[in-house]
Amino acid sequence: MFKVGKIKQVLNEKVTIKPVEYEKAHFEDGKSKYETIKTLAFKITSDNYSFEFMMNKELTSLLDIPMNEQVDFNEYLFTGETFFNVKDKPSYMDPNMEITIYRYLENSYEITVHFDTSELNSTIDFSGFLQVSFDLNDYLNK
Repeated sequence: MFKVGKIKQVLNEKVTIKPVEYEKAHFEDGKSKYETIKTLAFKITSDNYSFEFMMNKELTSLLDIPMNEQVDFNEYLFTGETFFNVKDKPSYMDPNMEITIYRYLENSYEITVHFDTSELNSTIDFSGFLQVSFDLNDYLNK
């Protein structure tokens, strides 16, 4: 069977990328040690949809991604912190997704997300994709 879906026009799209900090705790020599991690949070919104996720690694770790290479971005994300929201519908937390990051130019990156909510036992299923580009230099010293 061959199916072709219609791509919907999404109105008033806005991408917000902001630097955030969180504390990471671990035990060393029987004592609790805390480390402040500076990272990025992403939120893509429109009139009817929003998609958000947050990195779990230091934002400078993006500098380790080889130039002109597409890399699986899932290992850079917090589990349980990815949300797809539909206006007037409950959140779809951690939808099934393929998310990649591509480094081009010096510190320019493109993130592509393909997501599908059909495995979440939802009454309405959604699938789609997002693309976000950003320059890491805009966030390194903030």
